[in-house]
Amino acid sequence: MKVMITGANGTIGTDLVDQFSKKNEVFAFYRTYNLAVKKIKNKNIKWIRQDLKNEIKNNFKPDVIIHSVVTHPFAKKNSLKDYINSNIISLKNVVDFAIKKKLNILFIFHHFKYMEK
Repeated sequence: MKVMITGANGTIGTDLVDQFSKKNEVFAFYRTYNLAVKKIKNKNIKWIRQDLKNEIKNNFKPDVIIHSVVTHPFAKKNSLKDYINSNIISLKNVVDFAIKKKLNILFIFHHFKYMEK
């Protein structure tokens, strides 16, 4: 199975890449290089550096897309522009990519509530 994981070097994305790459071909999308890209080594992983605020132009056709890009209140970059780029524009570009590749789309949306004390 071909699995596309966005936010692949983030907290959740890193775990997803590690687990899915054991038995699947993983296309791991990340925006900014960090140690996760260097640390997780597996012949099943293809690391793809791309800012998802831009159109996705890859030629592969994944069986599954797991979109784990998000800006949240405790992110390093959390301006209004970062929220729009990560939480709206990147999602739109992933959906556009799925439509262009004629994939069946199922979204599982997990929302966490962050409350300041």
